[in-house]
Amino acid sequence: MIGLLMTRRSELIDDKVFRDAQEMLTGMGNNAKGIIKLKAIVAAKEHGITQVAKIFNVSRNSITAWIKKLKDSPESILHIGLGRGRKNTLNNTQLEVVKSWLSENPNITIKYLIANIYKHFGIELKKTAVHQIIKKLSFSYVTARPKHFKQDNSKHD
Repeated sequence: MIGLLMTRRSELIDDKVFRDAQEMLTGMGNNAKGIIKLKAIVAAKEHGITQVAKIFNVSRNSITAWIKKLKDSPESILHIGLGRGRKNTLNNTQLEVVKSWLSENPNITIKYLIANIYKHFGIELKKTAVHQIIKKLSFSYVTARPKHFKQDNSKHD
């Protein structure tokens, strides 16, 4: 005989917390982390914190903290702190110099920029990083379409 796994309902989640979580979910928009937290709280009401923690791959302590946060101040659960992020390779004055190079010469190549950045600032960058700098400065990098060596140029002119 197969027994059903019965989960214990959490007493931490009262009806008010459950309703608050459901109401906040309806107007969430694109706050993915907030949605995950609220869905976990809603699911924990019926399935228990332990089961939901396994499904969402988070600790029981995390879900418990989310529930307490929702009880204390509902808006705080939606606040996601900023990450450390990655520091810019070039500072603002260096970016302005690179921008002036791009403005003066529209035919500049990434290889030329890599060499110039190293020559002037002593910073060694890869092609991808320089391409991202070009995009950040609101420029675009355009390359010529390659031609096959057997292509007959007289047919296209």
